[in-house]
Amino acid sequence: MWYLVLSRVNTSPDEVRKMSQEHLGWMEGQYQGGKVLFSGPKPDRSVGIYAVKAGSYDEARALVDTEPFHAAGLRGYEIIECEIHQVLGAGTFTSPVSGG
Repeated sequence: MWYLVLSRVNTSPDEVRKMSQEHLGWMEGQYQGGKVLFSGPKPDRSVGIYAVKAGSYDEARALVDTEPFHAAGLRGYEIIECEIHQVLGAGTFTSPVSGG
């Protein structure tokens, strides 16, 4: 299952900048481990958005809790469970609800 993470700044931008290398290292490790599909911030940097692959909501939350900004309490987050049906042209455009 995929989980969309919305990570919101709850401190000063300077505090976040101090840990940006740790954050980027963590993110790179998650990409290499196949746990993150995409990531990036809003243009104003107020919200970071990334998709996490996990077996359950609790597993996703445990992983997101290890992200350096979250672990240090510099950012709060929301996790939204997603059913990914299409990505980069892969997948069908049918709906089990409509039968088509």
